[in-house]
Amino acid sequence: ADGSVTVILNGAFKGCVGLTSIQIPAAITEIASGAFADCTSLVSVSFAENSQLINIESSAFENCTVLESITIPASVTAIGGSAFAGCTSLSSVNFESNSQLTDVESEAFSGCAALTSITIPASVIWIGGRAFEACTLLCTVNFADDTSDWYVYEEEELTLFASVLADPTVAATYLTSTYVESGWYRAEE
Repeated sequence: ADGSVTVILNGAFKGCVGLTSIQIPAAITEIASGAFADCTSLVSVSFAENSQLINIESSAFENCTVLESITIPASVTAIGGSAFAGCTSLSSVNFESNSQLTDVESEAFSGCAALTSITIPASVIWIGGRAFEACTLLCTVNFADDTSDWYVYEEEELTLFASVLADPTVAATYLTSTYVESGWYRAEE
């Protein structure tokens, strides 16, 4: 029946070098692992209005080297490990208002060397280790919400104080360098 497809399967379009743009239908709830990995001609990914997408799984868009921007639908709750890793032209990552995103997994945006700024939605409670590793131009990270409850996992738990993370330049340095190896979590009230 029309509209019955809800998942774009593992590796469905992996390595489709002829694919230049795609619009993800609203009924899709999951983009599975490696679905669009190595689509090296994919410049544009858009989502239909009223997208019901919940998960962008691991390596979903890994090594889409000419992808320039993405706007993550508000319904997405998790961005998997290495989901956008190696997207070396990705200069703009935006989240729709009222984002439900809670988890940004390890290496999700690793090697996104063109990314200069990002705003972490207020709903996010976990940022995995190396999520922004090798994002060499990333110098502005804004947290949409109060930053006072963020912690970083190292040998011992370390609190990251609001006054520190509230500075977008410091937040960027911490995420890409100082605490790049660590998982970050926000304590729930």
